[in-house]
Amino acid sequence: MEISISIKPLVAPLTTVCAVVVFITLLLVSNADAQEPEPYLYDVTPLLAVSRDGRVAAIAGRRVPDSTARLEFRYPIDFYDTESGALLNTYGSEDDAITGLSLTPDGTLLAYNTGFGDLRVIDVQSGSHVHIVSRGGSLETGYPRWNADGTQLARFAGRGLQLFAIYPKSRLGSFYAEQGDIVGYDWSDDGSTIAVSMIQPTSRQGSLAVLDVDETGQLTLRNRFDSPSSLVVEVNVDGSSIATSVTDGLLITHAEDGSQQLLENPIAGMIQNSIAWNPLDSRIAVSTFEHIFIWDSASDDFLQTLEVEGAANDIFWSADGCDLFHAGPQGVYRNNVPIGWQPATTPTESPGGCADARQ
Repeated sequence: MEISISIKPLVAPLTTVCAVVVFITLLLVSNADAQEPEPYLYDVTPLLAVSRDGRVAAIAGRRVPDSTARLEFRYPIDFYDTESGALLNTYGSEDDAITGLSLTPDGTLLAYNTGFGDLRVIDVQSGSHVHIVSRGGSLETGYPRWNADGTQLARFAGRGLQLFAIYPKSRLGSFYAEQGDIVGYDWSDDGSTIAVSMIQPTSRQGSLAVLDVDETGQLTLRNRFDSPSSLVVEVNVDGSSIATSVTDGLLITHAEDGSQQLLENPIAGMIQNSIAWNPLDSRIAVSTFEHIFIWDSASDDFLQTLEVEGAANDIFWSADGCDLFHAGPQGVYRNNVPIGWQPATTPTESPGGCADARQ
């Protein structure tokens, strides 16, 4: 008996199956593309500076290939209007990595350090180079800090802290840490006080020096206390309290008598990147790799946790104490939202509790 088998009926189903497979594949690829996160605009740990009035922000964290540069890269510094999110200017001439930023209180000048230790000042509005305050050397140099009126600038290298006048450029007062290396410092907003954290290289014993600063930029040692060394130092507005980072949390040292209080970490073993005192009250914020935490230093109460994208490397309060800025992979964030992502009139969750006042 002859058996005849036709394959025609199988052709249509096979074609249909192939079409379905192709459709599903395209759908999956499309969904994958739709879920692809926004590309990072900045490095995972960009550096940030915000003017004291909260209107101008400077951020460094991009690397642009340039065969004419010394290391074949340029390291731009971008300036933003924090209200609108608009890019004001970009300084793109630096061919060495940026290691520290500081804006004058009015946001007109930016001081920055490079990996080779240079301390330079540029004009924000024009984006042009103003002058080199000091050249780098064999010692690693620390981040810059401006005084209250933007006429004097500080930076440290090794055991020395040096103040400079900008117009005309000259060296002012200095402090030498005879008992150890300087690891961190800060200058109070009112310009009256500098706090310096030091470590003795052999014993690893830490200490904290409190310096008075007069109008001419001369330094006088007011107090010195035994205290664990800290890379992160933050002085409050009037110089009366100094916050430093320790293993268990934030250590608050009172500048007059050396008495201390500990604000305990809400998460064990967290690494603190930056500290910021609120300019109007006793709140203090600290940034870590994935969070920003806020305490009330007067009551020792823990107040708030903000989850952030990437490491919040530098944090700043606005002048009215309402907004908290930090740097992240999408640029400058205000109250944990990238600036420019919403109209300036739209209130966001404010750590300062000021959203109602802005409506």
